[in-house]
Amino acid sequence: MNKIIYSLVALGIAACGIESSAQDVSGKVKGHPYVDLGLKSGIKWATCNVGAKKVTDKGDYFAWGEVKPKGIYSWSN
Repeated sequence: MNKIIYSLVALGIAACGIESSAQDVSGKVKGHPYVDLGLKSGIKWATCNVGAKKVTDKGDYFAWGEVKPKGIYSWSN
């Protein structure tokens, strides 16, 4: 019984670690791909963060209301 439980837990952890890079790109806006989630608002979602080159990149850091990315992002700035 313990082997079954450990196997299921290991399988769950492995499944969570698998990166899903498959996306149905609906189109592009100014060269940036987006996904249309079919929301009533019509909002389109970017396939990655601002400043990121691929889905797994973090992208740039911005403070609230700023339009230029920060080189260093901390509580002091």
